[in-house]
Amino acid sequence: MKTPLVEVHIEELVLDGFARDDGDRIGDALVRELERIVANDEFSPAASDDAAAADGGSFDATAGIEAAGVHIARAIAGRTVRTKG
Repeated sequence: MKTPLVEVHIEELVLDGFARDDGDRIGDALVRELERIVANDEFSPAASDDAAAADGGSFDATAGIEAAGVHIARAIAGRTVRTKG
């Protein structure tokens, strides 16, 4: 099955409570997780047309920088992630 073409544009990623240097690592983890979600067919592009903004919510930052990126990606895709079943 061909992976659908999905384009995500993140104009601004606000990371309160993180060091400025952590931004690239968090962004990289976010991209990897969004790619995983799409590759595993857990993302419904048609449902995301109205997703102009997403709130990553709050989470335990002590879990690590990469975990923060994964959490944010899942929050972004949250309205459009579908479970296989």
